[in-house]
Amino acid sequence: MAMLFQNGFEEGDFSAWTGNTTGSGATLSVVSDKKRTGTYSGYFYTPGGSWATIYKTLASTYSTIYIGERVWLDNLPATNQSITMMGAFSGTPADATTVAVAGLFNPSGTPVWSVKWRNGANLVRENSSRKATTGAWHFIVMKVVVHGTNGEVKLWVDNDLVID
Repeated sequence: MAMLFQNGFEEGDFSAWTGNTTGSGATLSVVSDKKRTGTYSGYFYTPGGSWATIYKTLASTYSTIYIGERVWLDNLPATNQSITMMGAFSGTPADATTVAVAGLFNPSGTPVWSVKWRNGANLVRENSSRKATTGAWHFIVMKVVVHGTNGEVKLWVDNDLVID
């Protein structure tokens, strides 16, 4: 499997990414005080249901893609709220269609790892039984297989398959 893109923010900015966008009150920054390895890490502040996104446009289309990232959680989503941490989209950034996204969802007071994927015209959510925790680095990987009748989405958290 070939690595299509990898970035640890060691440029000290977001220049390796195609672009970024934020919602009301949200900020994106590169910081040195909360890093796993190296000198820098990306920091996304998203208050009260806001959002912050960086994205990379790939040079081609792929039927199977793995997306991985290491995340540090300061806070968890409130009841009936979610935090999207990664996604696969088709189309242009200005007019993207969600193929699959992964992150956290709090359905009833206990945040869990979750995925949403496109099933025809609808987005379908599946929640894991694995609870989310703050104050530690987590390694999350989502596998997305795009296919008209036999697509697939899987999610690993800290090397454990939590959604199959």
